[in-house]
Amino acid sequence: MDAITSHDHVFLGKNALSDGSEGLVIKTHLIGYSAAPQLSPAQLADLYELRLMLEPFVARKCAAVMPDAGIDHLAAFCAEMVTLPEQAQDTLRWGLNAAKVATAYG
Repeated sequence: MDAITSHDHVFLGKNALSDGSEGLVIKTHLIGYSAAPQLSPAQLADLYELRLMLEPFVARKCAAVMPDAGIDHLAAFCAEMVTLPEQAQDTLRWGLNAAKVATAYG
């Protein structure tokens, strides 16, 4: 098996990001790669509305088949989150700093 070089990793990463499933990078023929445009405030609101519809459904389905130890672990994690400062809770909940989002889209 041939060794994978760092160039291969970059190529594979760019292809994965631009294959249409992620939409984070746009490949332009004979020009190269660039970052996809940012979502508009309306698109961002639509995205979060969709997440609010899908994620509770998926969480219920996962919880139905999760072993008791997994549920106990999640319950402990939730209890820990309650004790965190509000900004840290937002970071854990949304995976980003909510204040930055409010600044960018506010």
